[in-house]
Amino acid sequence: MDPGEQDVGADRGPAAPAGKALAGLRVLDLSLAEAGPVCAQWLAWFGADVVRVDPPPGPGVPLELLEIGLHLANNMNKRSVFLDYRQPEGLALLRRLVPRFDVVVENFRTGVAASYGLGYDDLRALKPALVYCSIKGYGTTGPYRDYPALDPVTQAAGGAMSITGEPDGPPIRTAYVGADHLSGSMAATAVLAAYVRMLRTGHGEYVELSMQEAVLSALRSMILIDSPDGRFMPRVGNRMGAPTDLYACPPFGANDYVQIAAPGDKLFDRLAIAIGQPELVTDERFDSVRLRNRNRGALREIVAKWTAQRSKWEAMRELAEAGVPASAVFDSDDLRANEHLRERGAWVEVTHPLRGTTEVVNNPARMASAVPLAAAPKYGEHTVEVLTAELGLDRPELERLEAHQIVDLRNVPD
Repeated sequence: MDPGEQDVGADRGPAAPAGKALAGLRVLDLSLAEAGPVCAQWLAWFGADVVRVDPPPGPGVPLELLEIGLHLANNMNKRSVFLDYRQPEGLALLRRLVPRFDVVVENFRTGVAASYGLGYDDLRALKPALVYCSIKGYGTTGPYRDYPALDPVTQAAGGAMSITGEPDGPPIRTAYVGADHLSGSMAATAVLAAYVRMLRTGHGEYVELSMQEAVLSALRSMILIDSPDGRFMPRVGNRMGAPTDLYACPPFGANDYVQIAAPGDKLFDRLAIAIGQPELVTDERFDSVRLRNRNRGALREIVAKWTAQRSKWEAMRELAEAGVPASAVFDSDDLRANEHLRERGAWVEVTHPLRGTTEVVNNPARMASAVPLAAAPKYGEHTVEVLTAELGLDRPELERLEAHQIVDLRNVPD
């Protein structure tokens, strides 16, 4: 028998609720910041039992300081355990947990997991059928493999910043953590592929994902369309083929704009009719994509005059109802109040033990087999629950471990 076929039928612990897409999948989340937690949260949102493991912060650190937005946003539907795997006894306990799980997710710098004794070779010796996911800034091979990276750095390294911003301005990063969320989501997809293969064959697998390459992958169509011969892609701001651009609307505040996208002939004709100027359809200045781009300034002035007489919501509605892609620029207040998002359930209320009732952004995938969102746990909240159920540790033993700062029981329910 191939070693990878062993322990597929091993004790897998308590099953997820019946009917959930990933019922039975068990994940140890050892990751930091956003990319790894996003990966594990996607799995939790579809019914996987995800146990997050963090070293305790130390007895003098108030645990409330850990309950920041990063944790609340990216650790929903998980269980949380404090266990200091940097100490030999803590590492031994974590290694005892590994065979009871199907997947391990980590995003330490290259070599750090192995230095703790938690690398892929270390853990597959304990469970050959393990799916082990590593998310790195630049991957685990190549000249950059040891370079540190955070989201803004990998936006630059993946090429996204070079095409973001105005043509006469510097490169600009996207303010949302696009590299983290791209790489986390892509990693979750790869983990599921490896897990399905493991169920079929019994073989575990090492899944490695580079944040730099995740960003590059998101640019792939633009590279082939805009840079087929290897020339660098220029920054174009909010523009595509004219008259696609961002247009100001009253009362002309910081986010009082509508983005219009009408790059082709058909959409341009619809736009001309929607703004009450059907004569533009036959105007020789705007009779083709090439001519509209050549006369972009004159065309922009015509459209801008129309948007200057409407709020961004009015402009969005009139254009969209005429079949022209257009959207108001939504700010955070707009997103919370928006009737469309409210009707679709894009915001849901969860109850957090420290923050009380809190609104969070829902799982964007609508599936009957997804799970209702639950608030991120308090750090270490499930330490006793997990270590008792999985390893058979009793309370006196856990209190001894706490005295040695291997676990922290301050957030454990009475």
